[in-house]
Amino acid sequence: MLFVFMSQPDFACNPHALWEYVKDNTNHETAWLVKRDKKYYELLRRGVRCAVYDTVEGNALLKEADYVIMNPLVEHFKTYAFKSCRETPIKAASLGNDAGIYGAVRLIVGFFA
Repeated sequence: MLFVFMSQPDFACNPHALWEYVKDNTNHETAWLVKRDKKYYELLRRGVRCAVYDTVEGNALLKEADYVIMNPLVEHFKTYAFKSCRETPIKAASLGNDAGIYGAVRLIVGFFA
């Protein structure tokens, strides 16, 4: 099982503590998605599996992940979403790059139904 961690700033406190716990106390694989090249190279030197967000490597890591820990997204969503939507679960997309085409087909089918 692969846990991929993302945080803003890169390698931040709370996700970092959870990463250390999972890494040290379980048999699960872990990896980090970072936004800055400097942090990417620093983590590689330390032997941490990582990739830069929104790159081919990063997208492949997200596809491979069983769980994605997205600290900033969840916090911002719960802060700024309408109260009725704040408990909506946030998950990594299971359709990957095909999500747009599925949505377009659904609109067309709905239009002609």
